[in-house]
Amino acid sequence: MKHGAPPLLALLATAAPLAAQSNAVPGMDVELGGLGTGLGVLQQFGQPELWGRIGDYPEGTIGVTFATTACNVGTVDVAWEQAKGTPMGDDHPYIASLVARESAGRMVQISDYSSVKHAYVALTDEQCGGTCNQLFPGGGGDVLGQGCSDTYDVFTNGYRYWLAPASEIDPWEGHWSPFRTHFDRGDPDVGFPENSDGERSLTEFQVANLDVLAHRVQVRDEELDVPDSDFYYQGYYVVRGEPEANRENNLRSRDLHVAFDGEWVLTDGDEESPGTVLSRWSGASISSNTNGDDDGRVYLAARVTGPVNGLYHYEYAVHNRDADRGVGELRIPLCPQSSLSGVGFRDIDTDAGNDWDIARAPSALVFSTALNPVRWNSIYNFWFDSDAAPEPGALEYAPHDPGPGASSVSIPCDLVPTGQYQFQVGAGCSFGTPPAVHADGAPAKAELGNATYAAVVTGNDPGALVLPLAGLVQGALQLGLDCELMMVGGIQLLPLVTADLDGVATVPLPIPSTPVFEGLAFTFQAASLRAAGPLSGVWDLSGAMRVRVGNGTAGCPGE
Repeated sequence: MKHGAPPLLALLATAAPLAAQSNAVPGMDVELGGLGTGLGVLQQFGQPELWGRIGDYPEGTIGVTFATTACNVGTVDVAWEQAKGTPMGDDHPYIASLVARESAGRMVQISDYSSVKHAYVALTDEQCGGTCNQLFPGGGGDVLGQGCSDTYDVFTNGYRYWLAPASEIDPWEGHWSPFRTHFDRGDPDVGFPENSDGERSLTEFQVANLDVLAHRVQVRDEELDVPDSDFYYQGYYVVRGEPEANRENNLRSRDLHVAFDGEWVLTDGDEESPGTVLSRWSGASISSNTNGDDDGRVYLAARVTGPVNGLYHYEYAVHNRDADRGVGELRIPLCPQSSLSGVGFRDIDTDAGNDWDIARAPSALVFSTALNPVRWNSIYNFWFDSDAAPEPGALEYAPHDPGPGASSVSIPCDLVPTGQYQFQVGAGCSFGTPPAVHADGAPAKAELGNATYAAVVTGNDPGALVLPLAGLVQGALQLGLDCELMMVGGIQLLPLVTADLDGVATVPLPIPSTPVFEGLAFTFQAASLRAAGPLSGVWDLSGAMRVRVGNGTAGCPGE
């Protein structure tokens, strides 16, 4: 199993001289667009096409395809060879699609790792808002001229004679070998030597006998049957030799209206956006990076909510646009003192056996896989809860496959869980469950002059008396068997407070604005008097919280 490089090595790898994109063609620029749209109905080439289903609702799966329009907005013609002949033409664009859903604060891919469309016959129309610079506009051909457009309607994009697995494509350089591929083998496989000679074996007859879903974009009923959701579909053109700097306009998404009337009804929305579909995720921060000039772009979306009861909820989504080596590991910085709970992962299949491994290293939360990387044109999700607040920083991913480029790639991120302004240092003691402590306030940080800062003690008996304590010298003072007061000096008893009917007691801890308090740290802990039951009159001791005071408390303690 691979592991990301240490930060220093990652920095050195990033700083090392890198070769230029090996097959970049200056001036090549294909845009998924045309007269303001590149996807769907506004081009009048058809609403999303539902091809049928396998299985009964609500446990079935449907197949769907979408229309796309490409424009040559560059200064050179673009090859548009057909995958026919001996050997088949291999220099043409490849069109990938996926479907995504935003619900319950998470943006996920709900379609499978579907096949891609091999482009053929450039129609050379004028859907790009300018003049098509080609000898026979509208006549079709094996190149797309400058200023010209090419449109595939939903039926053409769903015709399996031109659909083949995405895994056969190198999305970074746009390479595809016709030998020993789906088109060469046929379906079913025609056998040796015809299945490896580079000549098309997949026939119209074979295609007509495939099941209704094969090689089309597939979505399960359960992924669509989610109330209060927003749906989107995304398209991406892979073009051999297109410089990475010109690829952002190859990628677009459109909102998708979903309804059920005995069968799913999918219709185009009015909003189309350039770039990754993750940019549609409400409240998310989007960033990306490439593996230098050696591999494609990976997007990272981050969204943080809270704190609720002292915990922030972190959501990350990784979209591999065109990194051929894939993503096999994600390292999220995490302070050694941070709490961690509710850790989760989602990929795009239903096989729990290939879910990623999750491990906590001293200074990171590590998700990794040996078998199931984030391949190009797919989105995986990662989430957890922590008492660390979000701060600007970076996450790192490790490519899954061997190949050129660095072994670890850093992606900047505004929402990294390294704001450890306070942390737990003791578990407390009780005949039941000890009370717990977390910080509150606006913000929940002991900044100088923060009059709203407070400690909240939960898990008390309703109406219980709570005795708060604060101490400047951290340590463990034994009070009895398995019971420790987590301070040994400078201890101060704070005024008694009474828990409310939910057993919650709030202890105001206003922070003075005096500069002398900058950098101070203290420990907070509370004793709670049981108010009822056979243990009435017995004191419980809460867990302890170490508080870092001041405006310069960013990062992990001890850094």
